[in-house]
Amino acid sequence: MRRVAERAQRLWIERAVKPTVLDSPAPPRAQRLAQEARNCLTIAVGHGDVAFTAELIDEAVKLAQRARELSKA
Repeated sequence: MRRVAERAQRLWIERAVKPTVLDSPAPPRAQRLAQEARNCLTIAVGHGDVAFTAELIDEAVKLAQRARELSKA
């Protein structure tokens, strides 16, 4: 049951932090930031500490926003 809840939470978070669709050729920094955001979400879903998970999610949102900004520039 817990895995189902974790999966549902991760899907909700991934929808909130939509994967960045980068124009070709995408700047390498934007790609790296988008990957870091995905990594933060992956770690957050598997971690038990709520405070740490919240920090990782916040960081993922910041990284994803910056990646989008760089890809539009």
